Amino acid sequence: MPQQLINNNNQNNINGTIVSPKNYVLEAVPDEQTLAELSCYAIDYSHTIGNVALWNDRKDCHDLSVTPPIALMPSPFPAELF
Repeated sequence: MPQQLINNNNQNNINGTIVSPKNYVLEAVPDEQTLAELSCYAIDYSHTIGNVALWNDRKDCHDLSVTPPIALMPSPFPAELF
């Protein structure tokens, strides 16, 4: 496991690569197509495990459902708050 150094700018320096909380998603998802695939997978998974709600416009129809808002990527949490 590489040693992780934290500098004063709230950026992690891992093997010489600076990863800040602001750009980690851009590094994890290389392009729009990958983002679309991840989004579709997350929506399908939500339906599979029953994490769905009725569609607001059609409460009388039980065959239409939507996923509630979910986080596709975890949010960074500042290490100094641990």
